[in-house]
Amino acid sequence: MGSLRNARRDVGMFQHHDEITGTFLPFVVSDDEERLTNAFRKAREALAFALSLLLTKGSVRSTTALKHRLLLLLNELKFQVENLKIVVANPVEHAREDVASVCIAQGHEVVTDEERNIKQYQASEPIHPTHIGLSIVSFSVKLLPYEVRTFTISKSATGQNDAIESSV
Repeated sequence: MGSLRNARRDVGMFQHHDEITGTFLPFVVSDDEERLTNAFRKAREALAFALSLLLTKGSVRSTTALKHRLLLLLNELKFQVENLKIVVANPVEHAREDVASVCIAQGHEVVTDEERNIKQYQASEPIHPTHIGLSIVSFSVKLLPYEVRTFTISKSATGQNDAIESSV
């Protein structure tokens, strides 16, 4: 959690310079850019560490288990399972609504929440030619402050999904 604390400190310094002092001198802008870049990198590392703990049920405690650069830059994660669990978190202190997107093998799929309520979703074809036979499933997610929710994407009775790939 040290990475997350450092990221918050760097973002706080940026907000202080930009909003309070209104300083736009070149060396201050350069420092702010460096601090924001570092804050973003540190926050991604903290998120990758948290995801590795969640996905391995606490058995792996290393950011190298899931490469944060690969995991968080929309690269594909391949699974050969019947159901895909998507964990969505709101890391801020206010409620928000966002869209979660997953790239899966084309077929008939069902998206459900924790209470097994079926969620409406939009399916579209990826633009990149290497994604032939896949579809991007997007659905709306409403999150309370600091809330973590789990959604399941599974096969419906009328379809078969062989490979499931994540691009959240």
